[in-house]
Amino acid sequence: AANKGGFPEIFWKAKLPDTRVVGSQTENLIRILPVQGEDIPFVETFWHYNLGKKSLICPKYTDGKSSCPVCDVVRDMYDKANEYGDDALRKQAGSIRAKMKTYVPVVDRNSGEDKVLWWGMSKTNYGTIMSFFCDPDIGDITSPTEGFDLKLTYTVGSNHIPMPRIDAARRPSKLASNREKTKELLEGVPDIESALTRKTEQEITEILDAWANPPEDD
Repeated sequence: AANKGGFPEIFWKAKLPDTRVVGSQTENLIRILPVQGEDIPFVETFWHYNLGKKSLICPKYTDGKSSCPVCDVVRDMYDKANEYGDDALRKQAGSIRAKMKTYVPVVDRNSGEDKVLWWGMSKTNYGTIMSFFCDPDIGDITSPTEGFDLKLTYTVGSNHIPMPRIDAARRPSKLASNREKTKELLEGVPDIESALTRKTEQEITEILDAWANPPEDD
């Protein structure tokens, strides 16, 4: 199922501030859940963006495939950019190269709904959250009994882009008020693999061709 914007219902979207107003902020309060049967709750993927209006999961870096048509094109573009000193081509190659996106199951504390959704985060946010696990004063933030909520604050900078800041709560807390609710949440983590649709090699090639040969304006 998907919402009106085509965004699958199992994914969480942070509340963002009005980008027209420099300095405006929004605060999101979330709790990361452990995934049963897994040592860590993170699902790492790599995506190719800016292929026209298309984006797709990289089969090489996400699934360990031997090759990826987009990665092959990116490599050729970098080679030519370096050979001819073409900064524009280098920038274009960088815009479509594979970029990490990591998913983690969360509960939005501010939504009023005890529903587990997957949050797709940037490499920067991922690094920040991983640092909490290495902090002896915080440790396992996903613990259902003594984990930590996370405050995700977005602030609009002078470039009108909302920049994130993640802080762990000062004190640990329980995931839910009772064992029954905790069990319900832990068992309610939706299947993410079925929502992360892979493109076939032919589909990827067709997307690349359409991107490289856009239709001429009438």
